[in-house]
Amino acid sequence: MLDLSGFSSATFSAWMWFYDGYLIDDDVTVDVSTNGGATWAAAATLADGRSAWRYVEFPIEAFGALTSQVRIRVSASDVGFNSVMEMLVDDVRVVGFGCSQPSDCLAGDMDN
Repeated sequence: MLDLSGFSSATFSAWMWFYDGYLIDDDVTVDVSTNGGATWAAAATLADGRSAWRYVEFPIEAFGALTSQVRIRVSASDVGFNSVMEMLVDDVRVVGFGCSQPSDCLAGDMDN
């Protein structure tokens, strides 16, 4: 769970690799919840699993208010034909911008 309540904006980014074998019928989704996982919003979808690294980036506040209960999940779904599917995630970053509560945003102190 991420506490982003002290920021006016925040960005998620990651490198993702997705292989879908010979059949292109599967996908990978990145979802965001701002209420601890009670509800989820689809933030990004990778649908062409052709063995290549892709950069995924989006503003988290586009999917709800920045709260102390932000969660991000990555799901790989093998749908359609039962086929080989592989998924990798690397260099995951969540960066907050614009401190809305200065006492909570001391330099280098993300868990104040």
